[in-house]
Amino acid sequence: MQVRIAFAAIALLGLASCGGGDRETRGRDMGGVYEPGVDGRGMMIRAGTDPNKVFSDAMDLKSKGDCVRAAVQFRRVVSMGPGYENAQTALGECLTQTTDGQEASSDYLEGVVWLRRAADAGWPEAQGRLAQTYALGPTSVRNTAEAAYWLALYDVNPGKSRIGFVALDATAIAAVRKSLSATELDSGVSRAAQWQRKVWMPPATPTAGEAQDANGPHARRGRRGDRSS
Repeated sequence: MQVRIAFAAIALLGLASCGGGDRETRGRDMGGVYEPGVDGRGMMIRAGTDPNKVFSDAMDLKSKGDCVRAAVQFRRVVSMGPGYENAQTALGECLTQTTDGQEASSDYLEGVVWLRRAADAGWPEAQGRLAQTYALGPTSVRNTAEAAYWLALYDVNPGKSRIGFVALDATAIAAVRKSLSATELDSGVSRAAQWQRKVWMPPATPTAGEAQDANGPHARRGRRGDRSS
């Protein structure tokens, strides 16, 4: 099946997930640590921060049921892009745990965005959670076509064989299937056969020189002049 072929490289991605190591370079002029991404895109984080430790601490909080504090930590690393799909998924899971009423909160919608980014990159846990969200989430978010699509991708994703994969609860998967008609399920499989991996790229981080130009003494003097006029 075409989906299985398209997913072939994704299983290896999980072993390298969450990055770190040699990719970390220091931007002394910017007072932080720059985590580079593909095509020169990346993210500046506070000097001395270890992204792997931030992720580990966040997962520990999540495992204890403290998603409020875990989300704060996850947000420090999710924007680093490729290689951090597990952090994006975990943040999405935290933010979509609960919602009040039939309308999705802003946090819930943010969670769907992060799940979608990780799911597009081939992360199976994100695909399964998206299927659940679209099938059984708040009324304003429900979309049976999307639920069937992500469920089909989750079903055949070889990334589920990677070390550390956490399967969606069997009861939850059964509830998703039950909510969809046979026609919708078949349509989801057909769409999934055309799936192609899409990696979300964070905004480009300015170089040290660009940051200095934007925030240097001349720029500050200009802003003070604006306030005094």
